[in-house]
Amino acid sequence: MRIIAGRFKGIKIHVPGKRGVRPTTERVREALFSTLGDTVQNSHVLELFAGSGAFGFEALSRGAETVVFVDTDRKLTQALSQTAALLRVEQQVQILNMDVLKALSKLSGKKVIFDIVFCDPPYGQDWIRKLLSIPWLTDIIDSEGSLILEFESKLPDCEFPAGFETRFTKKYGDTTVRILKKK
Repeated sequence: MRIIAGRFKGIKIHVPGKRGVRPTTERVREALFSTLGDTVQNSHVLELFAGSGAFGFEALSRGAETVVFVDTDRKLTQALSQTAALLRVEQQVQILNMDVLKALSKLSGKKVIFDIVFCDPPYGQDWIRKLLSIPWLTDIIDSEGSLILEFESKLPDCEFPAGFETRFTKKYGDTTVRILKKK
């Protein structure tokens, strides 16, 4: 897994051999960042179910100001810390080793606002529906921010939070990516 563009282009991201970790592919990341364009510059990014952190580190490489990574797996969060140190971006990164729902509650309580929220939960669970039903998820997204969902293509469509419109949807094999933008 490597960073595909920006100041860290070509640098490899260490991913511990964990079952169930599906780093966002280079092809999908390229499509996402192409769609996001200049909105990544100076942005504040939240990566839920961070795993390898491929999305967040790519965002930093392309000019994001800060990234908060959230994952429950201690080995993965340790690898995120190692990657941040390798890239010398420790001051731009916060790593929360906790449940996503608790992290969202904590961030909302602190009134932290993000320009981009990326969510790539484990497949075979109903995380997308759970997350979209949490009212404070929308509270932590800037008024012109984006919510990016990566999920199993076979999942039935679910209702998106009020105040969002779909900006981009594409299938990549068994994965679908959707970018929702606040109206």
